[in-house]
Amino acid sequence: MASWNAGVRLLLRWWREDTSSVVFGLGTGAVWGLATAGSTVPRGFVVEEAGEQSAYVYAEGGLVQMPASVFLDQHYRTVIEVLAVYFFFIVLAGWVTWQWTRQRKARGGPVRLLRGTDRYVLGVLVGGSAGGLFFALARMEALFSSVYPTFADLVVGTLFIFLPPYAALALFFLWLRRKRSGGTQAAS
Repeated sequence: MASWNAGVRLLLRWWREDTSSVVFGLGTGAVWGLATAGSTVPRGFVVEEAGEQSAYVYAEGGLVQMPASVFLDQHYRTVIEVLAVYFFFIVLAGWVTWQWTRQRKARGGPVRLLRGTDRYVLGVLVGGSAGGLFFALARMEALFSSVYPTFADLVVGTLFIFLPPYAALALFFLWLRRKRSGGTQAAS
């Protein structure tokens, strides 16, 4: 038990060396976890009738029946695609925001881009897990499980529409600012 406590203290001390990376990582991860969990809520349910599994999917005209295997295959594919795409765009937008904040506070030239990124990524993973866990414990799937589009779908959709252009523009302006202020310093 003492080695476990020592490991936790060592991790917390390591995180406190650069708290902004951890805070931005946790916030970004929470958004990623909530958005991913919300976007992957199945829009239907699986039942067993007379020894066979079938799925009922919400549609505008009511419930539509389909084979459970087709429903589950579509759902699993959606989960993997959403997880990867949201991870890329949300984590990039959070990372650029964190770098932009660091660059604005820097004195005497550009900051090193990779310094603290390990803490940021771990913060994202912990925050994403916490966001997904909060989604499940708060039973937020009820906000997403009816016919498209629910209000929650619109919020997540709006987020997904604006994040890629934001990340691209912010990354461009970060590059431009670094180019003007520092010249030839390496990215790491």
